[in-house]
Amino acid sequence: MIRIYEKETNLQSCCWLKVAAGTTGKHGGDRGHGCLTVIEIINDNCDFGVEILKKDGVKNGVRIVMGGDQELDAITEAIEFILAKLKPEAKKDYYEPTRINNP
Repeated sequence: MIRIYEKETNLQSCCWLKVAAGTTGKHGGDRGHGCLTVIEIINDNCDFGVEILKKDGVKNGVRIVMGGDQELDAITEAIEFILAKLKPEAKKDYYEPTRINNP
């Protein structure tokens, strides 16, 4: 089993978001090689919407829509948090064997 090491934070102002980001790190290829990255943004009380985008009936994207000044601040802070957690992993050439959790 591959374990994803997630980091999370709560962003609180007039708009509250919970943000989590994690990755197994690079494994030398696509998902079949073991690399998996997860990003979660959970709305607590923001003007927040999510749309699944489709092309020719196939899901191919996500649109996040936020309304308001505090929501702009919150999503900006969320993106900065996500980048701070994922960028160091993306810069590594390949995974570190200790990152794999074999039950």
